[in-house]
Amino acid sequence: MIPNLATHWEIEDDGRTFTFHLRRGVRWSDGHPFTSEDILFWYELFYDKYDWQNRALPALTAWVISRPPPGSPVTFRRNPYYWKVDSEGNQLPYIDEVGFHIFDNEIIALRVLQGGVGMQGRHISLANLPLLMEHRREGGYQVRTWEDSGGGALVLAPNLNHRDPVMAGILNDRRFRIALSTGVDRDTLNRAGFFDLGTPRQVAPPPASAFYSPEYESAHLEHDPAEANRILDGMGLEQRNKHGIRLRPDGRPLRLRIETTQGGRNHQMLQLVADDWQNLGIDAEVRRHARQLFTHRVSARMHDVAVWSAADTFFPLIGPGWFFPFDAHSYHAADWGRWFQTHGSEGQEPPPLIRRCMDLYREIEYEIDPERRIEMFREIIELNRENLWVIGTIGDLPQIHIVSDTFRNVPSRAMAGWIIRTPDNTAPECYAIDPGGPDLPRTAGASRWNPHGITPGTSVRPAQ
Repeated sequence: MIPNLATHWEIEDDGRTFTFHLRRGVRWSDGHPFTSEDILFWYELFYDKYDWQNRALPALTAWVISRPPPGSPVTFRRNPYYWKVDSEGNQLPYIDEVGFHIFDNEIIALRVLQGGVGMQGRHISLANLPLLMEHRREGGYQVRTWEDSGGGALVLAPNLNHRDPVMAGILNDRRFRIALSTGVDRDTLNRAGFFDLGTPRQVAPPPASAFYSPEYESAHLEHDPAEANRILDGMGLEQRNKHGIRLRPDGRPLRLRIETTQGGRNHQMLQLVADDWQNLGIDAEVRRHARQLFTHRVSARMHDVAVWSAADTFFPLIGPGWFFPFDAHSYHAADWGRWFQTHGSEGQEPPPLIRRCMDLYREIEYEIDPERRIEMFREIIELNRENLWVIGTIGDLPQIHIVSDTFRNVPSRAMAGWIIRTPDNTAPECYAIDPGGPDLPRTAGASRWNPHGITPGTSVRPAQ
């Protein structure tokens, strides 16, 4: 964390008192001064009126909403009172207007190839990388590959709160989860889906993180079907039907539905996972749902194994959901997450090891020593290594961002993630567009426009 609207701050009284010093001269987008009174307002009915689609809502951001949905394109215009300037005193942002069209993934890819996108990061599939690279010149764009701050793609989350008590008992046995992990051929996944650009890994913080654990990252990754079969036999799942499918303790076939919202290449890769588990005697199949239905099924504990990407494990204190059930959207244990968020008034009370993770996190929330916070969370990570509550596949994947040749000041290297709100962490207010580019929105370029005489609050040098 670095100063922005606050120039500096002090933490006193053993972490009970925080004093923030705000920049002078900052104004909201409607021209009113930004003061500590606004913080008080936020704290006391703010959420009654807060909606990013509300055009009457003043903002401190570089752009403010001018055409909300269902208008198309959704449009944001320059904040005339934005408080940052560049090193020469030119008011930011450089770009006057930003527009968003809503398309499905296939149309997004087509528009990129046709040169119809200024900049795009979300929903750009790594599977399209060769095609995107091949058509850069005629499409008039560059392909930027930014570092991923997450724990990897295609995370397999067994439902530990399964409605079926027999299935819940199987999934809650750590031996079963370890068998599932060692049964996956990650090298084949990496070649087939990611051009060998990724790294087989569990859902651990990446190496650049202060919370990095090489032991958890590499736990139970080796593809060893013989060992996986031995583990399953040792669990009492050695009996099979005439089709070679293992039988549950109640005599029913052992079946796992791998549920996802993802199609295309990701769906094909999950089919490889299903094939690997079929080879262990598990009747595994991939099912794709619309996102709303998928979310409902996870929250209602109706799935066997849910699949999602692990975003932002770099900062697990901010987003700890992959390390213990944090809320009702926790893919591997929605009811334990409900219990945590409601302090026990809803959901199911989790078993002792999950409780230990939750208790540690509650302690971390009150710990003011940053080194002690890291130490405490590492105990949570170690419990994940021992129990493998979620199963990772491939990580360290480049995050693709398409940038038009007409764009300026977009960094060639950056870290990408959900919690850090990429590309917001790369200072988009410093982006500029070459006015000579065809069919592009009007831009201020290197304008010296600063009509309101705002005292420069900071000096921002455009990224090179």
